Amino acid sequence: MTTIKLHEPKNNDQQDTVKSIIEEIQELTFTPCEISGNDVQVFADLLTDKLERLIKALGLNDVSLSAESKIEQSDSTLKAPLQDLFMLNDSMFYNDDKHGTPRFTDGREITAKDLADMNIKALSNIAEFIGFELEE
Repeated sequence: MTTIKLHEPKNNDQQDTVKSIIEEIQELTFTPCEISGNDVQVFADLLTDKLERLIKALGLNDVSLSAESKIEQSDSTLKAPLQDLFMLNDSMFYNDDKHGTPRFTDGREITAKDLADMNIKALSNIAEFIGFELEE
């Protein structure tokens, strides 16, 4: 059985969420002259910075707007919790023993309720990262 470690969202008040970055881009595009002082280069630099932050938040490490920018993989991307969720579900049923019972690392059997709880927690983490709350 593979051990899966789900990533917890960072409790940083200044954490970039996909929603907050998009709202910043909206603000920039709605009032470009006020924010950039009618300077096209300043506008382009501000927009590029916000798009790079969005690219990093989404975990699109192979995409960059600047040649010198090397975006490193981190646990604070959308890709990390999605990968965790996939690995969790994949490991429950696709291991060497197809008839075996999935177990926690301490040996306790993983029930359907346990799996559902882990999935709900992972989906909540993803929703929080995107910038919204799931309704119950």
